[in-house]
Formats: sequence, structure tokens, C-alpha cells
Amino acid sequence: MYFPAYRARRLRRNANLRSMIRETHLRVEDMIYPMFSAFGENIKKEIPSMPGIYQQSIENIVAEAKEVYTLGIPAVILFGIPETKDPLGLDAYCEHGIIQNTVRAIKEAVPQLTVITDVCMCEYTDHGHCGVIKDGDVDNDGVPDIVVGAPFDDQNALNAGSVWVYSGKTGKQLHAFHGKAAHDSFGISACGAGDVDKDGVPDFAVGDDNSTVRIYSGKTAAMLKQLTTGGGGVALGELGDVDNDGYADVLIGAFYNHEAKVYSGKTFAVIRTFSGTTGEQFGWAVSGVGDLDNDKVPDLAIGAPNNAMMPSPRTLLTVPS
Repeated sequence: MYFPAYRARRLRRNANLRSMIRETHLRVEDMIYPMFSAFGENIKKEIPSMPGIYQQSIENIVAEAKEVYTLGIPAVILFGIPETKDPLGLDAYCEHGIIQNTVRAIKEAVPQLTVITDVCMCEYTDHGHCGVIKDGDVDNDGVPDIVVGAPFDDQNALNAGSVWVYSGKTGKQLHAFHGKAAHDSFGISACGAGDVDKDGVPDFAVGDDNSTVRIYSGKTAAMLKQLTTGGGGVALGELGDVDNDGYADVLIGAFYNHEAKVYSGKTFAVIRTFSGTTGEQFGWAVSGVGDLDNDKVPDLAIGAPNNAMMPSPRTLLTVPS
């Protein structure tokens, strides 16, 4: 309803009226306190761009977490300062990484405090990019190589995205690919694709946020195939040979369309389609899970994060023979 039937100025006349009709209230219960944890002891180093916020060693983090809880703030978010960085970002997910040790210490001292963690790979990798997955042995040195996606990289345009391939043995960059248009988010997903062109070197697939998946040669870096999914192309999973034709197939989740499809690695035709329901974001994440039912056909997992059932009946699926 608009003017003159609705005259918002009357409802902003004084503090009482504004308080009565205000939709949003900012309370201490809404707060999440940021904390930056570092290896070492007796560390408390102020962050210049965030006055009053410090990089701290774990014992100081715990002391401040106790104070935060007594002030009525219900949660903290932890950012880790790793001792070392490497191509795989190991400190983000190893058992005794800085975040893992800090979470344990806080929960032991203040079990009621909610602890949120930021373990985005960009802080833990020596190349500074956000995603790392294992691919095949692209440079044929006997060690699996690494595909790294950075969907918000601005090398060609704002959030155009980039993907790099690194040697798993030496860390040397083998290939680089860059999105062409702003907001393509090229590299938002990536996976191994088997040896699509049968040249003896594993290939790989890269997705963007415009319903496009590209498959590249691991040997030459040439694009072998471009698929338009029509529904996002934002989740990829290496599946294995579903149709038993000697080629590894590719699983693509398209949650905008509430579906996931298996594409032939040989013909790139759709072999299987799995569908969810509107709103559950079926296809948000996908992965091959091996042959769980021992029927000689690879099985797969498909995530639907907004599915209301626990556990979701559409989380784990068996590919029919």
C-alpha cells in the first residue's frame, strides 16, 4: 500500500512509535565476536585495521572467550593464523591445526559458547586460493596433481574466476585457466574426469556459475568438451565408469534445477538423471562414493541441504545397473 493511503512519516514521528513498529532490533544476543588464533604463547598482537581485535595465542583466546560469554555474546567466529602454509592447505583440516586446537580449548573452558570456524583454504595455502582437490597425475611423475579453483579471482574481470593445476610432487604450476566475463565464477567447482581423450594422462572438469562445465586435457590443457547443464553446473564429482564403456563418467549437480545428471565420459550424453523437489537445493554437492552395494557399478552421493527430513532420503543414491 502506498501514499496517500500509507503515510510512513506518521509512524516515524517519535521514539515510541519508531520502537513499536521497528522490524529489526540489534541485541547482544545477535552478536558473533571475531577471534584470530595464532600458534605460540603469550601472543597478543593488535590488528591495525580492526582496533581492539587481536591475533592471540590459544591461552589468551580462551581467556577472552570466557569474557565474551559473561557479556552475553552467544558465539565467536575463529580465524586461524597457520604456522606454515603449503599447496594443500593442510593446517585447515589436520587434527592439530590451529583452529582445531583452539576449538578444543574453548569448548573445554566455555562449553556453552557457540564456536564458528572459518577454515577457507585461502588462509592455509601458499598460493592463496580457496579450493584444493586431488586430480590425476597430470605431469606423469607418479604423484597425483592438484586442481585449485578460485571463483572470485579478478584476473580477467570482476569475479571471473580462475583455475590452476599444480604438480603434486614439486608444487610447480602446470596449467592456468581464467574466466572471461565478470561474475562467471569459473572454478567454483572442479574434479578429475578420467582419461577422456585416451592419451594416457588424466583429464579434469571445471564448472562455473553460468551452467557451463568444461573438460580439459591434462596433457595439453586444451578444452576437450563444453557442456551446458541449464541448471548451474556448480557441483562436480568424479564417478567412475557407470556405463562400462571404458571411460570415466562425470557427475554434475545443478541445484537451480533441483537435479543431478551423470554424463558419459565417451559421448557426453546424459546417462542418468536424479531429481529432487523444489526448494531443497538437490544437487548442491555431488560425489562418487565407490561401489557400496558391490554390484560392479559406481554409486554416488547427492546433497540437498534444504531437505527438511533427517536424514535426507535423497542423500545417497545407487546407480542402477
